[in-house]
Amino acid sequence: MKRVLPVLGLLLIFLGRAAADEPPYLDFVKGLRDMGYPDLALQYLQKLKAKPPQGITPAELTLESGLTGVEAARLEPDLSKRAAFYAQARTDLEDFLKGNASHPRAAEANLALARLVALQGQTELSKADRDQTAEGKEAQRQKARPLFEQADKLLGQVAGQAADPKAKLQAQMEQASNLFNEARTYNTQKNADLLKRADILKQARGIFETIAANNLKDPIGWEALAWVGRCYQEVDEGDKALQVYNRIFQERGPVSDTGRRLAQYYRMILLDRNPKAIQGDALAEIAKSGESWRAAYPRYLHTPDGYGVTFLTAEALLKQGVQLQEAMKTPKGPLPPKVLDLFARAEKLYGELEGSDNDYADLASQRRLFLVVTRSGQKLEGHDITALTTFTDCFEQARVQLNTMFDEDRNFKGQTDEERKQHQKQHQQHLDQAVALLQRALTLTGTRVTPDQLAQARNLLSYCYIQANKSYQAAVLADFTVHSTDPSLKSAQAAGAYALQAYAQALGDQQTAQAPDEVLNADRRQLRNVADFIQKTWTTEDVADAARHQIGRLLLQEKKYAEAVA
Repeated sequence: MKRVLPVLGLLLIFLGRAAADEPPYLDFVKGLRDMGYPDLALQYLQKLKAKPPQGITPAELTLESGLTGVEAARLEPDLSKRAAFYAQARTDLEDFLKGNASHPRAAEANLALARLVALQGQTELSKADRDQTAEGKEAQRQKARPLFEQADKLLGQVAGQAADPKAKLQAQMEQASNLFNEARTYNTQKNADLLKRADILKQARGIFETIAANNLKDPIGWEALAWVGRCYQEVDEGDKALQVYNRIFQERGPVSDTGRRLAQYYRMILLDRNPKAIQGDALAEIAKSGESWRAAYPRYLHTPDGYGVTFLTAEALLKQGVQLQEAMKTPKGPLPPKVLDLFARAEKLYGELEGSDNDYADLASQRRLFLVVTRSGQKLEGHDITALTTFTDCFEQARVQLNTMFDEDRNFKGQTDEERKQHQKQHQQHLDQAVALLQRALTLTGTRVTPDQLAQARNLLSYCYIQANKSYQAAVLADFTVHSTDPSLKSAQAAGAYALQAYAQALGDQQTAQAPDEVLNADRRQLRNVADFIQKTWTTEDVADAARHQIGRLLLQEKKYAEAVA
């Protein structure tokens, strides 16, 4: 309902304004885009394309689709979905320009194309942020840099050719933002890179300062001013950045709303990196600011900035809890209520991040696991799993058992038979405990357990069954999960992968045991059914390739060679 109300309000405004005229269809599309709802705008455009209203050409609808697709890509955290938006937006914009090079809105289309290249560079930067190795980060930054350099040239051309002052201003703004991101591709551990990085940031700041100086009666001026502060803090001039942010915070009118939103987030980044930048408790200030930001800008929660705010807020709450626990000298005793409250608030925020595709998901998952184990570990003394009374506690403790098992397997260096025997015993104990915990978790599901969490628990249990050579139990559970879970969830695809593996393992076991043909044929049908379902449901995903591979193997076993290689 929170999402629907502003959209209905926007619709009423437009319909009321144009009661006697043709409804302002494209104004409504732009309004949705500006409000941060490009997905709804794309749906609306599809309806308009099916039956174009009088006075609106197909070319205009194609342009609007391209513009909206670029905005959808900018806000989309899922990298695969973002790539799909890029591809479609590029097609729409290029199609528009092919037949409308002299159209009054051609400059707008060219600007959008340049933005698209810049956004592709941002995607490579996002991959660098997610990579866990220094080598991987550097490789992704190297891929991003040429895209930013290309976008810089395109944006410079658009800014130079734009006749409309607003279009020129927007192109300059995009160019400065692009330069800022280009600077991020340079390695801060190398002196030569540091100098180049500082030079590019100075160029970006100069453009932002010019825009801000001449446009403080327009939202773009305050947005540019926030970026001026961000450029200062990136070269360790935090005092100047704070002065800029304070100036923005003093302007309370709606014209500065975007600037305030950005400045509040950028200030959190500054305090996280340099807690001594202000007097007082920086962690408390970050947490307070983050919770305020989340309440004030709910529609931006699922954007890159929103995820950043959520992560910094959770980190501040976690660090506050750890510091308080150490100060109260209770590292091994029951957690004090104040610590529990801070940990619970942090855990909730980490859970939000873990449940979506964003740059912080993996790290948030690790942090949340630590918090859940810290809290529920006090209840699990003596390995009594009945002391755990929630789905989350059981599920996370199962993850702990498996992570411990993986670590012990990876680090095992025993040489003697006795050492190997003892290690195998510990391995089995961890696996059995994980199975028991997951089975208990699945009896504690309720309204607070999401379909994705439920599927993840079933998938982990399927994995455990496979590891324990209980292939039929794994196959039946994974098959049920893949058919009962929303196919848009990644956990549904994972269930498909487990089902394929388990059915193939079960079939192999039966073939080794020389089972009767009717048993083997029944197993083949089960494997073929789930493989067919997977390849039809996720045609372009990796799990569909695995399904097609299994179908090919089955056809070879049935001596249907032509079909197998088709």
